[in-house]
Amino acid sequence: MQMIKIIKKKFFNADGSINAKVLTGAVAALLLVIQSALAAFKIEFHGDWGQIQGLVNAILAFLAIVGVAENTDEGDVNHD
Repeated sequence: MQMIKIIKKKFFNADGSINAKVLTGAVAALLLVIQSALAAFKIEFHGDWGQIQGLVNAILAFLAIVGVAENTDEGDVNHD
């Protein structure tokens, strides 16, 4: 149960919006795992992984526009 809380804390911001940076990284890692698993079992996928990742990025951009996902990168902000 503790692991679920940790995962939830990483994927969701305090206001309940989805952390887009973490979700994007997780999706990219998941695509890599799927690609590696298919290669390990000698299953050939004839699709374009770049297009799949582009589709996921488009979905994340849409979610950001409607306010469901939020980029939490504050960068080097000087708070004087």
